[in-house]
Amino acid sequence: MFEQVINVDRMEQTVSLFGSFDENIRLIESQYNVKVVSRGSEIKVSGDAENVAKATRAINGLLTLINRGEALSEQNVRYVLSLVNEGNEDKLCEMTGDCVCITAKGKPIKPKTLGQKKYLECIKNNTITLGAGPAGTGKTYLAVAMAVNAFRAKEVNRIILTRPAVEAGEKLGFLPGDLLVQPDFTELEKLFDTEDACDDKLKALYLELKDAKKAKDSAKAKSIKADIKAYEAKKAEARKASKAEMDRHAYFARAAKPYLDAEKLIKQEENYQHFEDVAAMYEESKARKEQAEAEAEAKALKEKQEAEAYAAQLKAEKAAKKAAKKNKLN
Repeated sequence: MFEQVINVDRMEQTVSLFGSFDENIRLIESQYNVKVVSRGSEIKVSGDAENVAKATRAINGLLTLINRGEALSEQNVRYVLSLVNEGNEDKLCEMTGDCVCITAKGKPIKPKTLGQKKYLECIKNNTITLGAGPAGTGKTYLAVAMAVNAFRAKEVNRIILTRPAVEAGEKLGFLPGDLLVQPDFTELEKLFDTEDACDDKLKALYLELKDAKKAKDSAKAKSIKADIKAYEAKKAEARKASKAEMDRHAYFARAAKPYLDAEKLIKQEENYQHFEDVAAMYEESKARKEQAEAEAEAKALKEKQEAEAYAAQLKAEKAAKKAAKKNKLN
């Protein structure tokens, strides 16, 4: 039996390392078949020499993450164990680099794996980055975070979310028709850019007009007004053209509806018996509810009638007693 001791500076580190109900340490123990015990500022790892060495490296790697402010979870504990098994635990420092941005709730967005770190570096250093991988590995999430960070830093003027206009091994979804009848997104982008450029120019012209009026330069003011009128007309023309292009393809939404309805009908046909059972259960539940309401209403009415009868009886008894008392006095 081989034993190795790891010294910990603060008790908070030990608490974070062990996790809730020692779940993090149990993962390490089950992975390497070792025993981990905490004694004050020391963590003792005992077991086979090779496994103890791996467990010690894993614990040191997790302590590195804790010291850099990372909150441990089952996901990053398992990832650290996989790095140790591959002999790459020395690369953990690369994962805890600069965060991309902070969410509205104050949560930092940062790479959690070496692959994510490399992905972010590719986005940062290249004009176009293609990301491929299984669902849930952070491809879209990190790309959007990088886009938002660039937008906030004014490195880009606009974030554009697109989809392919041609099939890429899958159906086009709800954009019926071939490329000849698809929307001309390139033309729309040019029109939108023209509108934005006109807006920027108009802002500058209005400031110049204000300065010209202040300087009482009527000739310059007249010239600027003419330029403003021209740019407003250009902007209106671009807006009209972009609206016409979008209206021309507004039938896409209407064209998609029959496909959606047909898909629903097919599913309903396949699960017809299921829907019948659900409908029967609903009707039965509805009948039980109505019966319960009727019984409750009848019970309330009966209780009301009994209360009224009892009140009438009390009133009659009171009147009889009063009459008997009166007769007795007479």
